[in-house]
Amino acid sequence: DRDVTGVQTCALPISYLQGRGAEAEAELDRLATTARDDELRARVALARLECAIFLGHVRSGLDIAERAEGSVADPGWRDQISARRAGLLLAADGPRAAVEVAEPLLERSRGHALVWACLVACLSLGRLGRLDEAVAAAELGHAAQLTITTPLEYYPWLHAYFRGDALIYAGRIVEATDEARERYDMAVRERSIEAQAYFGFQLAKAVGEHGDVEAGVHHAREAAALFRDLGRPAMLEPCLTDLVVALALHGRATDAAQVLEQLERL
Repeated sequence: DRDVTGVQTCALPISYLQGRGAEAEAELDRLATTARDDELRARVALARLECAIFLGHVRSGLDIAERAEGSVADPGWRDQISARRAGLLLAADGPRAAVEVAEPLLERSRGHALVWACLVACLSLGRLGRLDEAVAAAELGHAAQLTITTPLEYYPWLHAYFRGDALIYAGRIVEATDEARERYDMAVRERSIEAQAYFGFQLAKAVGEHGDVEAGVHHAREAAALFRDLGRPAMLEPCLTDLVVALALHGRATDAAQVLEQLERL
């Protein structure tokens, strides 16, 4: 049972990363009832939390995280679960609640837990205006991920994406735009659809802040289409929000209203 459950748990992320989130959630719910030791309970819980994050199921994800933290004894696994809970808290209750959970993990955790905590901390600290700390968290997380020998669900470039957001918040628009454009062009060359979506979205935000709303519309529309194809509603929502604003600023009120209808349906 242990071997089968472990193999199934490791294989399941492929399903939700391919946009088959409902299929993965159903199978993980079943596996949660069969996990009989600490490691397997943690692995199943982490996979369930990844599904919840990708699908935007915030409240149910928080319930899963809180139950898992109470049932997993190993501090290393528990820190990984706490880091995911911090990410869900950011969506549910805002950056201050997320920082309260993520910041202690930057001091005590290692490996996967530290990488995840840095992602959440960077985004949350940036939104609180603690911009130097946000950039430092992104750099710490990127360095930590490069030392890990086992795979994560996220590429190391995600730290660069969140660092770019912190730069935008800090008004360092040219620096953020240059890095986002370089990584976007690399993603197109390497046919990395996921990186193209993320850095296209970041370009939309950066060029929009500089007043180039036409380019903002282009990049936001492309990123929204890519996130829709990837089955990432949690990322599609902010893309559509930026697209509505860019279209409105461009004087395209009818188009903006149509995208706003898509956003409301989502």
